[in-house]
Amino acid sequence: MKTNLLFVLAMTMVMPSCDWKAKLADAIDGMAEDSVQVEEPEDLSAIKAEVTQRVADIYAHLTKAMNNYGEEGTDLSLDELYCSDDWRATVAAVYRHDMMLDGIGFFEADYWVMGQDASNVYADNIAVEEILDNDNASVVLDLHNFDSVTKVRVDMVREKGEWMIDDFTDLTHDLDWKAAMNENLAE
Repeated sequence: MKTNLLFVLAMTMVMPSCDWKAKLADAIDGMAEDSVQVEEPEDLSAIKAEVTQRVADIYAHLTKAMNNYGEEGTDLSLDELYCSDDWRATVAAVYRHDMMLDGIGFFEADYWVMGQDASNVYADNIAVEEILDNDNASVVLDLHNFDSVTKVRVDMVREKGEWMIDDFTDLTHDLDWKAAMNENLAE
């Protein structure tokens, strides 16, 4: 960058024409365009399709699990199957923290269904919101539970070759679950 700047300054000194300011501006613009490189994901459409399918599969399993009254597994087994190591470590830390306290623990509601109870649970309108890079993405969906619909964002991270949920955000009620858990642990 210093070399480029020195070159531009040297050129301004040797430019005989009267429009040297315009030429200098053009040279600086060219440098800025050449030096800014944004890393794009390898194949955006393939990543979007892969992440969308993974979230659809996860929520299809959730639908079975919640509508069969837990026959398909508990929330913690869903976490084991579909959540990142960091998410599971944070949940475990909150449970340990709650055991030291009297009264109601942090998890008054279930982040999988965005409520205390579950009935007729399913997700639709699943769409990739943002691909941050080849290993991080955000997906939004409508989560149906009883007769209500909650707009949810799940942040996905590629871990050990699989897309895993790293955070749940209830967009309808403005609750980022991971941030709230970390806040709770800091108290």
